[in-house]
Amino acid sequence: MNVAAKLQSELTETFSGAALRNSGFAGIGVDLASVARIKLAIERSGEAFVERVYLSDEIAYCRAAEYAYERFAALWAVREAAVKALGTGYADGVGFHDIEIICREGAAPRLRFRGRFAEIAASRNIHDSRVTLSHDRDNVVAVVVLFQKIISGALDEGVAEVELNRSR
Repeated sequence: MNVAAKLQSELTETFSGAALRNSGFAGIGVDLASVARIKLAIERSGEAFVERVYLSDEIAYCRAAEYAYERFAALWAVREAAVKALGTGYADGVGFHDIEIICREGAAPRLRFRGRFAEIAASRNIHDSRVTLSHDRDNVVAVVVLFQKIISGALDEGVAEVELNRSR
């Protein structure tokens, strides 16, 4: 199955389900990352780059794999897609470590927002997200969709929970 067909299949599976019934669309972000470019950045800057961008559990997850650079590129793409979905980019105080990507074998990645990203998400009533990615040996594409909580047709003003994708 080619990358586009796999992504379409994953999007259909990932974005369906009961968790989204009381949600409204808040934003979508897409990023394409080059495995070779991430590998080069890591080789040039070593631990300085890795520790600046990734959290310790993410680093362990990547290094545990035979294709570690693909995993590093995948997490890079998810971070980039998440800041695009929020609409801030890495501005307004948002940094790399404000997005934690929780990866488990055989499951879709989950996002946990921290720091400034969490504050902005809470202020916009963002309560849930979906992440999907697809890759080959050269490139990784990630899509992040954010959802706002809807109650009786209006946005809920009291949403403070920012750990996303709790149902997975």
